[in-house]
Amino acid sequence: MSYAQTGNNITLTTRKVPKGTGPDGATCRYMSNAVLGVMAAGTYNVTGRIRSIDGLTFESTTQTLVVMPRDGRCNRQPDRSPSILGTPKIGSVENFIARVNIDPAFAASLGNPVVRHAGYGKDVAFTYPPLDDVPPVTDRLARSGALSTMSRNYYLCFSLMPDSTSLAVEFFHAGLDHYFYSADAGGRALLRQRARCGRNL
Repeated sequence: MSYAQTGNNITLTTRKVPKGTGPDGATCRYMSNAVLGVMAAGTYNVTGRIRSIDGLTFESTTQTLVVMPRDGRCNRQPDRSPSILGTPKIGSVENFIARVNIDPAFAASLGNPVVRHAGYGKDVAFTYPPLDDVPPVTDRLARSGALSTMSRNYYLCFSLMPDSTSLAVEFFHAGLDHYFYSADAGGRALLRQRARCGRNL
């Protein structure tokens, strides 16, 4: 598949495959996938073209793609985690999942997802925490070079960042063998003062 962009006009072109040359010698049509990466908010005209074997345009269609601003977007179904489906380029689904689980560098290149069999075909499902930002996650997966196709489960969107952040400190009570966190500056100061006076936290 080839990709071309002029302003907000995007053209994706793929070549029709001769009969019997598809995966496993299949003769039916297969869906083409293209990852466009992180895109600026706006309205895009996306034209998909299928060329015949001799290179002439066989079929063409244009659709409008609206990319919403990231600010103010939220997960419509926060109980669902973002998940991306992909077909490993090399090896079986089982071997791919095993490699993710035993090869930390490979897992890191994919963003350390939870990986499982998608339940059908040769696809695996990549699941990330709900607060992960979807466009960079998708772009990282595409750049890893580990997948031949990718698709989204349509539950993917972003969650809002918190309005503010604060420092939390972990404390340990030796007598109770208990750890706890405090983000309250006054409380932390009082606990440290008690510790300096020889009292247990």
